[in-house]
Amino acid sequence: LAFDSRTFKEEVKQQRSEVREWAKENLIGKTAHVPGMGTPVSFTSTGIKEALNQPHKHILEKNEAVRDIAKLLKTAKYVRTDPDIKGNQMVKSYHYFEIEIANEPSFAVIRELSTGELVFYSIVEKLKGK
Repeated sequence: LAFDSRTFKEEVKQQRSEVREWAKENLIGKTAHVPGMGTPVSFTSTGIKEALNQPHKHILEKNEAVRDIAKLLKTAKYVRTDPDIKGNQMVKSYHYFEIEIANEPSFAVIRELSTGELVFYSIVEKLKGK
């Protein structure tokens, strides 16, 4: 079976826009509870975009996971918290939670703002360092 990368790229693009549209209706402006976090996590278009644009070896599954993110976060396993080192005044720290994508561990990234607000930020395949 010939693998046409253009078709795959198109498929990913198509899926991203579908999930983005879906998120506008179903996620953005809503919140989810994450184990161990006192404050509910909110969803923003920035976080959804960031998650959809993040590279991942299971890109279609990862993008699909955005639709399930509220459910995935409910059972996510806390991994660690890193302080913001990029000097972003608005961001205090990043919390990482293990979720499963295509039967392998991936990580939901939750940004803690200096206001104490928690915002879903991305889904990554690996954690850097440590």
